[in-house]
Amino acid sequence: MICVEASHNSEAVKALLRSYLTLACNLVPTGYANEVGEAFRALVPVSAVWATHAVATAYVSADALDKGKKAPPAPL
Repeated sequence: MICVEASHNSEAVKALLRSYLTLACNLVPTGYANEVGEAFRALVPVSAVWATHAVATAYVSADALDKGKKAPPAPL
């Protein structure tokens, strides 16, 4: 979460938020990389298919870690 005081430049905050959202939107398709690999399984080497699974796994793992760090603590 970005916390800013009223004295900070809101345009800079908006620019930072825009760049973050652009990056996030550009990375989301990597979560589906394995689907592309499976679609071309008959045409590409098996190692290429496994590579797409590795890319998707890396994205999903990083996303889960990020969401877990941002989540509020569980009530006891």
